[in-house]
Amino acid sequence: MANDQFLYLVNDNIIIVEKNTLAKDHHHHAIKIAITFGHKPILYFNNKLVKQNTLVYDSDWIHSFETKDTWSIILLLNPDSEIGAHIRTNILKHNKVYFTNIEYDKHLINHFNDLKTKILSKKIVDHIYHEIILKTCGAPSDKFLIDRRIRKVFDEIKHFEEKKISAKDLASLAYLSESRFMHLFKEEVKIPVRQYLLWLKLIDAIKLILRGESFTIAAMDSGFTDLPHLHKTFTHFFGVKLNEYLGKEKSLQFKDYSR
Repeated sequence: MANDQFLYLVNDNIIIVEKNTLAKDHHHHAIKIAITFGHKPILYFNNKLVKQNTLVYDSDWIHSFETKDTWSIILLLNPDSEIGAHIRTNILKHNKVYFTNIEYDKHLINHFNDLKTKILSKKIVDHIYHEIILKTCGAPSDKFLIDRRIRKVFDEIKHFEEKKISAKDLASLAYLSESRFMHLFKEEVKIPVRQYLLWLKLIDAIKLILRGESFTIAAMDSGFTDLPHLHKTFTHFFGVKLNEYLGKEKSLQFKDYSR
């Protein structure tokens, strides 16, 4: 069976390379950059044909996404990072979506073609990631600023193997009451803290599944209430069913460069 899906976990980001994407209405914490490539790519966004080959859209916004007879590269970016802040401030500029055409040089085309045929090294994947960011959004010019107490929480979260942690636990890390912390978090990050934690749990579950764990074990070890909770959350955030995307019958290849 020919592979039509490749997935990379790189630091706080996910890179997906696939053909014929169909993601129904969904929203997630990540900022998404989607690029179509190949001969006469066909891309629909919110059921409307898109003339450009690239789109960028903000986190936590309901949308649908479809490609036909077309390969796409999808970057799911941490909005709480420097590049996430740069995209929101300088590219989206308070809009929810940004359309553009990027020009492919021969070097990048060769990398795109490699992406859809085999797993690439971390060095090459990092290079492609940075090329896409530069061509789509330019280099970040402003230092990412966030309240130091929220930044401390982000730094501490990285040390937790699994995200079995509550809003109360995070509030104690910031030396704030739970109510004050939740208000400050929403103000700085733009989403409720519990939704952010749910996104982190989902990323943990995906990592476990890709490393060979069953859906049930992944749900339990990443802090979900039960397996149906994981299924519901995955569909809510990605617009496709967990079985359809990460089921054993799928010809998905992946590489975890997050460790």
